Amino acid sequence: MHLALSLATADHLPPNVGQSAMPIAYFFIGWFCIIGCANLAFIILRARMPHLKDRWLAVPNRAYWLSSEARRQVLVDRLQGICEIALLGLNVFFMAVYQAIYQSNAHQPVIAVPMAVLVFFFMVVPVLAIGVAVLIYLRALAQGSSPE
Repeated sequence: MHLALSLATADHLPPNVGQSAMPIAYFFIGWFCIIGCANLAFIILRARMPHLKDRWLAVPNRAYWLSSEARRQVLVDRLQGICEIALLGLNVFFMAVYQAIYQSNAHQPVIAVPMAVLVFFFMVVPVLAIGVAVLIYLRALAQGSSPE
């Protein structure tokens, strides 16, 4: 998605972006490094989660969740769900940041979203949704129940 949005809008950006007049090629290299590293970190964490030692799984009601292999697996599944929610929210946030950069630098943006809408619905709401989801999961873990 990030690549598609960048390819669709790159032609409308000037040769240099931002107040520091960064060359567009350096901007895209840096942008994709940031996005790639953030996504890779969450993907690796999610993949490694089942193999983490018990001491690395610091959650509420830890003794309960680590008391049997079946409960540990449920815990790992829930923590992987948190990683997936965070990854989705993070990517929505990054796309909104790119859109804001694009709108601020393009002379005539093809795609334009009012900044208030962009900031609230695509930056603030995803971050809040991640926070609420984590709190719901942590509360459920503390009670030893399902977050549904």
